[in-house]
Amino acid sequence: MPEAPEPPLGLTVLTLPEGSTANNISTVLGVVPISSSTINGLLSAASSVSISVSNSTSATNGKLIICLGAFTPVSATPKITLSDSTNSYSITITTGSSARRIEFNDIPMTFLANFTIINETGSTLPAEGNYLYVVPV
Repeated sequence: MPEAPEPPLGLTVLTLPEGSTANNISTVLGVVPISSSTINGLLSAASSVSISVSNSTSATNGKLIICLGAFTPVSATPKITLSDSTNSYSITITTGSSARRIEFNDIPMTFLANFTIINETGSTLPAEGNYLYVVPV
């Protein structure tokens, strides 16, 4: 998958698989891209390095968008979990080989200040083609 160009300040550019649809999200301020190296090649049952998001907009909640390149989860109930060692949020994802866009909505910005992503899919996440964004709401 070719590298996506850097989006203009305040805009999110996502590349989705052919036939996918997306809701366009645009805002003048607040979109926070996160280095995809935190989840590239993340092993099954492993946690990412700690991710910290600055809340420069003073928002109460945020949306974490994770776009994953194509891979095949093998767990009976594959999921991606966010954890700050006290609280966690999980989303079960579909099985089968495909790229995925996962959205965690209305997550407190205090939680997003310092959290990890846990791969509970039974498979290693793709080594490239992954994108992470936080949108304060």
